[in-house]
Amino acid sequence: MFRKIAAGAAFASAITVAGCATAPPRPAMVPFSETGEYGFSETRLAPDRYEVRYVTPRLRVSGTDPGESAEIQAERQRAFDLALWRAAQLALENGFSAFTVEQDNRDVALTVRTEPVLSPFWGYPYYDRFDRFGPYYPYYPYYPYAPYSGYRTWATARVTVALEVAMLEEPTENSYDASATAARLQEAYGAATFPGS
Repeated sequence: MFRKIAAGAAFASAITVAGCATAPPRPAMVPFSETGEYGFSETRLAPDRYEVRYVTPRLRVSGTDPGESAEIQAERQRAFDLALWRAAQLALENGFSAFTVEQDNRDVALTVRTEPVLSPFWGYPYYDRFDRFGPYYPYYPYYPYAPYSGYRTWATARVTVALEVAMLEEPTENSYDASATAARLQEAYGAATFPGS
């Protein structure tokens, strides 16, 4: 009997640990079609022209002025660089030595949620008889003291970058060299990840 109880406790403990484990980070430079949530994709508009998109997963950001946060600006730049890397890959795959970015759109979808925070002094079930001021009546909102002490704000953001790029046989003054750009961004973002979901 004792062995069965011990085995059951060990099994329950293993499940608890597994449930609390942090999900591993996810690689950033992947096709959107593989995840259905984030990654790069492209649409061929002409033999030498593409729309290249990069979408980030929904990321937790600071709830204080999230629209102007450094986190958002950093993610916008990273999403741009990942889209640019994909454009360089496409140029090389199709025999072009350079490309230009004709249009550059960087959008942020921001979601902000505000939640009440429960007060540590009232509003809990075990204060349904007396609180520090006398009898407690649990029928809020008729009880004169609100059970909340304030609010906290949660914010998440998803960045979408869309680049329209023109492929070039030869580099120009304002173009990106495809090989150099691919090598530079491979070094910068080859190991880039997003938090596990």
